[in-house]
Amino acid sequence: MDKEKICQLILAYIKDFDPSEYHQYGNIPALYKLGYERQSIKEAIWSLVSRELAYIDFESGSPVLSDIIITDYGRKYLEDTEISPYDQDDYMNYLLQNVPDLDNTIKFYLRESLDTFATKNYLSSVFCLGAASERLILLLQENYCSALDKAECTAQKDKISKLHNIKPIYETIHKDFVQIENPKRGGYRYFGYNLWEKLDSQVQHVFSLIRTSRNEAGHPKEITNIDKLDAHSHLVIFPRYCITVYEVINILESKSLPTGIVF
Repeated sequence: MDKEKICQLILAYIKDFDPSEYHQYGNIPALYKLGYERQSIKEAIWSLVSRELAYIDFESGSPVLSDIIITDYGRKYLEDTEISPYDQDDYMNYLLQNVPDLDNTIKFYLRESLDTFATKNYLSSVFCLGAASERLILLLQENYCSALDKAECTAQKDKISKLHNIKPIYETIHKDFVQIENPKRGGYRYFGYNLWEKLDSQVQHVFSLIRTSRNEAGHPKEITNIDKLDAHSHLVIFPRYCITVYEVINILESKSLPTGIVF
């Protein structure tokens, strides 16, 4: 078992421990009874401490018998271990299993985001994740244009060329998608209800959240406080956001669009 899995096991083991009560299962020797090599347990403990997921309570006894106590951030991490930025290989494998043809530029910036998160450079992590998100929206725009007929594709490219940042580009695409799907008139004939709900709410919200944080991280001004929880939460929600956009791209590649959208 790799170190990250042992870290998760330790957190799950100590999460209900009440340090105010007498116990025997929250201290270091108790963790050795989990069945893994002592060195692996020690490395996992210090990994948890360095990442502020747990701390060692030296007041609970001698250093050898000290308690390992989960932090609030550790509890949040434990809730999110399905997609954990701390386990980079599992994180990327999860995304690639769902999006086998993930764009190389997105992969590059996403790995940079994970790497800088691991070294506690949260500002850089959010900035790189924003770059991955921007590339994702540009791919959506490219595939949308390709799905239009020739005249409408030309008109779409002309419209996009006059826009100078990613926010109005996304808003233009979304406006067209609303016209295609026509949800207020009981539409949902192109994307379908479930995908449209994710596209209209989840994607729009996550795109806006990551874009705002990236702007705060990337524009020279007063020092911006991007903390660990911000960077962590952005990385946790990114895979589902990316998967949804690729679902839309796959539909654009496989179904003809109705005409009369752009003009």
